[in-house]
Amino acid sequence: MFRFLQYSLLFGLLIAGCQSSEKETDPNSLVDLTLTEGTNMAAAISPNGDTIAHDLLGRIWLMPVQGGPGVPITDPYGNARQPSWSPDGKKIAFQAYWDGNWHIYTVNTDGSGLKQMTSGDFDHREPHWSPDGTTLAFSSDRGGSYDIWTLQMVTEKLTAFTSGNGNEYGPVWSPNGSELAYISETDQPAGFNSGRFQLVRRAIDAEEETLLLNTTGTLSGASWSPDGTQLLVNEHEGLKANLYKVDSSGDGFDTLSQNGEDVFPFRHSWTSDSALIYTSSGNFYQLGMDGQRELIPFSVKVALDRIPYVRKTRDFDSTEPQSTKGIVSPAISPDGKQVLFVALQDLWIRQEDGQLKQLTDDAYVQILPVWSPDGQKIAYSSDQDGEFGIWIMDLEKAASNKILTTGGSVSGMSWSPNGNEIAFTQSYGPRFATMSKVNVTT
Repeated sequence: MFRFLQYSLLFGLLIAGCQSSEKETDPNSLVDLTLTEGTNMAAAISPNGDTIAHDLLGRIWLMPVQGGPGVPITDPYGNARQPSWSPDGKKIAFQAYWDGNWHIYTVNTDGSGLKQMTSGDFDHREPHWSPDGTTLAFSSDRGGSYDIWTLQMVTEKLTAFTSGNGNEYGPVWSPNGSELAYISETDQPAGFNSGRFQLVRRAIDAEEETLLLNTTGTLSGASWSPDGTQLLVNEHEGLKANLYKVDSSGDGFDTLSQNGEDVFPFRHSWTSDSALIYTSSGNFYQLGMDGQRELIPFSVKVALDRIPYVRKTRDFDSTEPQSTKGIVSPAISPDGKQVLFVALQDLWIRQEDGQLKQLTDDAYVQILPVWSPDGQKIAYSSDQDGEFGIWIMDLEKAASNKILTTGGSVSGMSWSPNGNEIAFTQSYGPRFATMSKVNVTT
């Protein structure tokens, strides 16, 4: 099942820019941090334009639109994400993980009145409030694949807006509330860089209209301009990230982000038909259609309750042989006499007599090795030519060749019984994974 990645509070803390006021003489004291940068932040501007809601470290925070200190309105334990303001500016909808699945919640802007709006053993995420305040649109896998659903705020009635075999996600209401724009999954990919996602618009009881067909990366985070003539959407492909402005008639798109910019894969906020606020490269920015970009400074204060522990002394200067602790991915040969494994990012074989044979010895990463059915070859994933792919090693010839460039992470590789194909799980951007296969002779 396709799953949305859960962003870690600890991970956010490790990479957020911060200033520590820890007192070294008191290891039992709280560590107070002031964070001035972050990652994977979604931002939403209030209807009156004076407040930004954002979700740094899995909490919903409010701060002035011109920047400044953030005030939390949720606790630090729910991994609250992707805020959306009600049209009257009194409530915020968001997704959170308090009960073990992504569910939709609402909360008053003073932090009171927290209410869970969805339930069950399914994920519900990316809520967006309709312009009249009566309905929330969101994505959920409660129908088997991710589809767009709507929730009536008064009756709490759930209705499926899409029901295809593919995945639809990231819904956003048009300014007049007559239709939704969202990302739709296209045909199953033949490879990591094949066409997969498209930005579409659709009115109730109408057909989808494609606005942007993506042929390289993953699309996410659509948002409609106030006049309904333009949309924003993000594209991510490996380490590349772009923010596009798309004509709502489907007549084309322009790139708004700078070259090399790390645009975060979430919905951004228009402040007018010619300006917007978006999150990128650890910060909040206001961007005009003339290309003028202005940093919005922010800060949030958090406290860590450190548990004291004894730090182990490690001798990094020793040239003596050391025990290798990180032995992973063991695989027994088809004849049961050898064990293939990964250690120190290289491939090794423990032979029948107990001796070790090193198969690779370089600065690159080799992972996930698997034996061919006849035991004469090994398939593995590596970045040894600069980009991750699937490689085949002929053990007799001690030579490797690449059969597929994946450009991203793979897992669960398995040879077919006849040795002609390899099945594997392929990850696509921050949201989806799929099963694929490749011909060994490719």
